[in-house]
Amino acid sequence: MPPEYLGAFHIVLDGMIKAGEIASMGHSVYAQVPWMPVTQPVRADAIQDIIFGALSHTIKMGATAMELADDLILPKDDVCRALEALELSGLIRETRQKHRYRLASPRMAQKIRQGASGRIFADVRHG
Repeated sequence: MPPEYLGAFHIVLDGMIKAGEIASMGHSVYAQVPWMPVTQPVRADAIQDIIFGALSHTIKMGATAMELADDLILPKDDVCRALEALELSGLIRETRQKHRYRLASPRMAQKIRQGASGRIFADVRHG
């Protein structure tokens, strides 16, 4: 990149992230997000990611907000908000027991448990 463009580089990166064109993978690595006609900007939420990962291991019984808060050492209110957001997005659902949650897709849970190495996940929900 020519030196005269370096000052605008962070502005371009920020704009591409907000537009959902690229996603930060951490450690200054960015990945292109597959383009779809109906996409939404990529939003990261560390607490949701941690809870989503934890729920991938609670296959049969599921977990309550209090159990997750205790196991992950997170505030219960934050866990409840994250569970609500994950449920609204269709990624988790209540088990037959009220207030116990597990991943909506057993196949996705298996992929998460095995690691996401070499896979690309894209949010293609209609918003």
